[in-house]
Amino acid sequence: MSQIRKNARKFAAIIGLCSVAFVAIPLAGTSVSAETAPVFTLSTTVENVQQCGSLVGYTISSTGGAVTRYAISPTVPKGLIFSSTTGLLSGKPEVVASATQFSITGTNTAGSLTKYFTLAVTQPEIKDIYPKCQVVTGVVGTSISPTVAYYDWNIPSEYNFTISPALPTGLTINELTGVISGTPTKETPAVDWQFTVTMDEEDQPNQYFATVTMTIYPLVVATTTTTTTTTVAATTTTTTTVAPATTTTVAPATTTTVAPTTTTTVAVAKKTTIVCTKGSTTKRVTAVNPKCPTGYKKKTK
Repeated sequence: MSQIRKNARKFAAIIGLCSVAFVAIPLAGTSVSAETAPVFTLSTTVENVQQCGSLVGYTISSTGGAVTRYAISPTVPKGLIFSSTTGLLSGKPEVVASATQFSITGTNTAGSLTKYFTLAVTQPEIKDIYPKCQVVTGVVGTSISPTVAYYDWNIPSEYNFTISPALPTGLTINELTGVISGTPTKETPAVDWQFTVTMDEEDQPNQYFATVTMTIYPLVVATTTTTTTTTVAATTTTTTTVAPATTTTVAPATTTTVAPTTTTTVAVAKKTTIVCTKGSTTKRVTAVNPKCPTGYKKKTK
């Protein structure tokens, strides 16, 4: 009986050692980790930039969990681009704007964090027309968003806007405001194709210029491919081949009729100039169908 007790105690000791080993040794190749919420800072929180100047922006330093997506509010000024992947802001602002505070929020599955960036877009104080850096993007067959009307800084009189090279078919420029609008029916020769807008100062030999960068993409038509499979039952056929008779065919003479050339004369509209007055101020407007600016009256002989 004593031997049985001894064996039982040895067996219990072995079971205990196995239990301890099982608890102490983790399963190979496994790990447990919990994602942490985002923690990051902006390198700068305030910036003043001139209209059409390149934004310096900020950098982001992260010390917490990896951010899966960034968001910004309110919507950034026209000409600026915000990346939801990196959280960075870049570009050239096209419109003057007072100091605005933007909230930049980084998010992952464990939480989110918001930082703030204040941006002011100031007006350049140089005699010229503005804005000087408009960007237009569109697709053939779809109306573009009209550009911003040009305005001047310290130019006494203006109007008569033109553009070079010619705009894509379907787009026009307003001769009095410089606004580009319409529905393009042809794409630009390349991405970021540049156009020069010219404004002639009235009664002066001065000209002022601005750049419009435009990309009109071709219309992409989706195509559907259908595959049809036909199964034909096999049959056994006995075929007897007979040599065919030889036939000679003579092709008939061919007569070609050439249509006479047609000449079409197209009347070209001619621009005319009118004189508009407002008090002691006089302006001349040149266009196909010239009209006086608001507040001015057409001068009659």
